[in-house]
Amino acid sequence: MRIKIEEEMPKATFAINNLIEDYSFQGRETQVVSKIAFPQYKPLKGYLIIAVSSNDRINDIIKWKVSLNNIALTREFRPHIDVKIDEKTYQAVFAYEISKILSSTDLTLKISYEGKDKIKIDTASLLTFHQYDDDNVYVSCISEVVQLNDYEMILPTVNNKDYKESTIYMGVTAQKPSTLLINANNSNDSNTFILREGFNLIEASLSRYRTADRITLKCDDQSARHLFRCVTYSSISYPNLELEHRRIDNSNIDLVIKNIGVAKADHIELIILRSGLPIQKFVVGPMEANEERNVRLSLPMFNDINKKMTIRVIWRKALRTFVKDYQIT
Repeated sequence: MRIKIEEEMPKATFAINNLIEDYSFQGRETQVVSKIAFPQYKPLKGYLIIAVSSNDRINDIIKWKVSLNNIALTREFRPHIDVKIDEKTYQAVFAYEISKILSSTDLTLKISYEGKDKIKIDTASLLTFHQYDDDNVYVSCISEVVQLNDYEMILPTVNNKDYKESTIYMGVTAQKPSTLLINANNSNDSNTFILREGFNLIEASLSRYRTADRITLKCDDQSARHLFRCVTYSSISYPNLELEHRRIDNSNIDLVIKNIGVAKADHIELIILRSGLPIQKFVVGPMEANEERNVRLSLPMFNDINKKMTIRVIWRKALRTFVKDYQIT
């Protein structure tokens, strides 16, 4: 059995966030709570996927409640996907559309459980779409529980030539540290990922597989399993930041920051680190493509000004974050 979510939205972007990972309920009444703050971009639509595993089918349940912002999504343990993996593993998956609850800027997820069985929430993953003028997106998500080894998935066909990049996000869970290989059309060109024990969210660019219509997964953990995947297409263009510097005295640094990319940066921050520890943050704000800006940082006095420091440039575009470090003596 599988669940499919498919959305194509102009002037929108998307985000995938894990609200809960690898949380175990011991059987007594207990509750797990997770909160997320949405960015300034208006949420348009959202989906919540919850994966639960146990040693056996979960039958004797006293309490099961899933709520968002104190609005109950369900009070019954009735999974949309219900699979016995082997003699030791049972997997359940729930999927909910939560668009009507996304009106606020914050979201609080609460899951309550009481029962005789020990269970684990492998993941509670949130897919949201947000209003964003600089992007158009198509997202195809499929949730199904299958073993990873020799699992073949068909890629969606998209005819829109404006889409510049394609990415696959996969939610998988492993019983032990292992290696996952992704290749296209049974070629020898593989992407390699190291899985940790528990839930993993894999992100892989599909740009190298532009002509492929399917990809195959191979994993050396026979118990590792696929929970969901989202194949995304986007028309976004990105900024690219460069930094030049000149120390002028013991307590000030002059910087020139340049956006050499073809798109606006939504937000830029500079963080100064000494010995790996942050000592100061400076907010630059948004920056247009081809814009250049002079920045002066006032630094605290150091006992040894000849030591190296790092200036970390962090910029954001369409809910994605990019980082580049510059060493300064």
